[in-house]
Amino acid sequence: MQNDRHSTPRPSGGQRNRVTHPSGHLVILAILLTPSAATAQDGGLPVAGFLLAFIVSTIGVALGWHLGARRAARWWHRLAATGDNPGPAPPVVTTLNNVPGLVFRCLPDTHWTMLFLSERCEQMTGYPAAQLLNNRTVSFDSLIHPDDRDKVREGWNRHLRRKAPWYELEYRLITRQGEVRCVWERGTETYDEAGNIRFIEGLIEDVTARRHTATLAHEQARVLRAIAAGRPMDTTLATIADFAMPPDSDALLAVAVFNDDTPRRLTTLHAPGMPPALDRMLSGAQPGELCPRPDKPRPGKRLIRAAREAGLTPLALLPIIAQQQQNPTMLMMLAPGRKQRQPGARENETLQAVGNLVRIAMERRHNNERMELAANALNQAAEAIILLDSRLHIISANQSFQRITGYSAGDLSPPHVGRFPATPAEGGSLRKLLRHLRQAQYWQGELVIKRRDGTTLPALGSVSQVRDAQGGEPGYVAVFSDISRLRSYEKQLDYLANYDPLTHLPNRSLLELRSRAALEAAATRDHVVGLLLVDLDHFKAVNDSLGQETGDRILLTIAQRLRAALRDRDTVARFDSDHFLVLADRCKDIEGPGIVARKLLATISRPIRVQDRELSLSASIGIAVFPHDARDYDGLLSRTEAALRGARQRGRNTYRFHAGEMNQNAMEQLELATGLRRALMRNELFLEYQPVVDLDRHCVTGLEALIRWRHPQLGVIAPGDFIPLAEETGLIEPIGDWVITAVCQQLQQWREQGLDQLRIALNLSARQLWQAGLIEHIRKTVVACELPPGSLELELTESMVMDDPVHSRKLLRDLVEMGISIALDDFGTGYSSLNHLKYFPFQRVKIDQSFIAGIPSDGDDSAIVHTIIAMASTLRLELVAEGIETMAQHEALRDAGCEQGQGFLYSTPVVAADVPEVIARLKSRDDLWSISPDSSGQKKGQRQIHP
Repeated sequence: MQNDRHSTPRPSGGQRNRVTHPSGHLVILAILLTPSAATAQDGGLPVAGFLLAFIVSTIGVALGWHLGARRAARWWHRLAATGDNPGPAPPVVTTLNNVPGLVFRCLPDTHWTMLFLSERCEQMTGYPAAQLLNNRTVSFDSLIHPDDRDKVREGWNRHLRRKAPWYELEYRLITRQGEVRCVWERGTETYDEAGNIRFIEGLIEDVTARRHTATLAHEQARVLRAIAAGRPMDTTLATIADFAMPPDSDALLAVAVFNDDTPRRLTTLHAPGMPPALDRMLSGAQPGELCPRPDKPRPGKRLIRAAREAGLTPLALLPIIAQQQQNPTMLMMLAPGRKQRQPGARENETLQAVGNLVRIAMERRHNNERMELAANALNQAAEAIILLDSRLHIISANQSFQRITGYSAGDLSPPHVGRFPATPAEGGSLRKLLRHLRQAQYWQGELVIKRRDGTTLPALGSVSQVRDAQGGEPGYVAVFSDISRLRSYEKQLDYLANYDPLTHLPNRSLLELRSRAALEAAATRDHVVGLLLVDLDHFKAVNDSLGQETGDRILLTIAQRLRAALRDRDTVARFDSDHFLVLADRCKDIEGPGIVARKLLATISRPIRVQDRELSLSASIGIAVFPHDARDYDGLLSRTEAALRGARQRGRNTYRFHAGEMNQNAMEQLELATGLRRALMRNELFLEYQPVVDLDRHCVTGLEALIRWRHPQLGVIAPGDFIPLAEETGLIEPIGDWVITAVCQQLQQWREQGLDQLRIALNLSARQLWQAGLIEHIRKTVVACELPPGSLELELTESMVMDDPVHSRKLLRDLVEMGISIALDDFGTGYSSLNHLKYFPFQRVKIDQSFIAGIPSDGDDSAIVHTIIAMASTLRLELVAEGIETMAQHEALRDAGCEQGQGFLYSTPVVAADVPEVIARLKSRDDLWSISPDSSGQKKGQRQIHP
């Protein structure tokens, strides 16, 4: 083809692929990098190709946006007007050089004159790009294998005739070093304003390894067909010796067969293409002269001398001892010339494949020679073998068939192979495969077999048509082997590629993939994603003092703790020796990663039992947040490292955000958490009690225990400010145990002082409710303090028990059987279901103070309270109204039938020493209990609550 870039007409369909700004070239490249469906079926590009397409197109759009479409167009056309090739824009060149393939631009002329080549040029061709541009040293056309040049031209012409958007070609290149490489090219043409082809742009990928693998499979199938067809041994060995070598190899194969009988000399040499002198020189050689030691397969002096005299150099020697064979069959690989070299990876792969085929062929020969052993060999074969007649009915099957599938040939009725429960792995049905087999006479591929016990397994099989010696009706032989172990090995390899073998956590590669997916999802939603880099403080000293093995056990323990402390959607990975990387996904706000960091610091600080001693560790954590700190994974990672350095500089055992404004609040929370850990040891926690009064009997019936924290610097801290922090750090469990013990001991003291009718209520948190050993702790404490039933009451919210209703009901029933009262706190703010009140063993309901605040003036609140009172009365549940602050509220609730109340009207929370005085004072308050009747006969202040 002699195309000229100024004369080639534009195909119909408009001005295709016309570039108007530099980023357009990246868009074209992204299209070229995307494999077609046909290519994907043949192996295709790696998944990285799709990622590169996305990255390249994104950079191109960003560049076009930065320069401006009009400015970029003027820049491009101004350079084009000079007659020189403008080439890709400088920012694009860097990207093109990173593409895993050779990106090019050329003219559609006789020599494919190159105008641009990426830096992969020298790696693929042996020539630097500068030597190929404008044919300075050599033209690209001269690099194409002479046998493939016409094919390339014809493929290009066919592409123009079809007017396709792009073309695909596969051919061979000869490198500067003389190596032959198979390449796959995909490209498209760019037109000028007149509609003529101006450039050809595309990507060239080295597919030598892929094509060698395909060729190897094809050659193996060819030889296996020859073996399965029962061809003579000499013909089969000659076919094996003629096995196709890799395109970049000039090596030759030779198969040397020895006689098993004395004098055990070389009987046959199958060496297509070898000099006849080699055959003559080796005639009569003994096995030891070719390979002195079969356990160390190295060429003997006789072989080396004979090969050199024939102008060859031995590359490799593979002794093959087949079944029933005394002397090994020698498989030799020789190369022209006297220069010694080691065989390449593909040559070794070919050698092993040919060796396996030789072994199969020799075993087949011995089976044919010893017919009495054939049946035994058939049954002992690892592969399942089925013999079929011309109608595809099963004649016989070996024992491996029954071992692998669980079926015998007689189990299939009728005994037709179509009844066999198997399907091709690539889709379709077994019957469709059999129809194909009648036409093609051969099939090979993977099967999914359903065993008799219902399990499935993958198998690699082949079915070949065979004829007897008399040329009668053809039969078939089906061979398949269980490859489940191979698939298991593949899964293991995949696991090793994505997980750390010591801690079994994801490695940094898998976390990077998950992080990129999380960032992509968060970009379209209002989510925050945190990346946390965790460094164990001074861990090297632990390794040095306790040893590597102990250090590994500690790392495994830390890894298990970190994984347990995170949410299901989060990921923790081992970053390197003593660093962990945590992905905190889908956080509501920037505080989310800080909460995660505090949890991690708390779980790491728990003592670890090592060599009969307890070891405490600390950690430093650096945090970067998407989208505040960076919008991609690499940017977040670099900022976590910077934040980690800041955490180390602050004395370690802390965490630090990359953004300074986030650190102030984070440090306050961390300092508060640190102080809370010391609060129990320093007796900084104390209890206050607020009375609960009976609105009819004019007495105090109980108290609610309220925890307080007397901070040495901040003063008294309310529970709402530190209980959530205790929940996050896990300190709520020891704090809750302390409260239960303190309340029970205080009850015991008051009973000894004569206050024996009091009931004390305390709140349980959600985490306490599911705490292991909670019931046992309460039982022991109540027994130790000799408390009567009903004197201790636990308050829970509806949301707590509804997390697991069945388990919650059982736990609450166990508490009631111990004599513990159960109260439903904040009623009306949760699920507020009548069915829940019936399902759980509640004895008391506390009306939330948000409803009490509006009565009696607010009709809606009054209606809600009236309904709650009526419902509790129906279910025979006691009622306590929280937050009573005025006499109007007191009177309205009493008149409506509410039995008990609690609030500032009666008393603020007081310490234990002031409780007796408060009880006495409340008994003497006539304004609460004495209400005189008015002229209508009603008591003064009595009123009804109306909706």
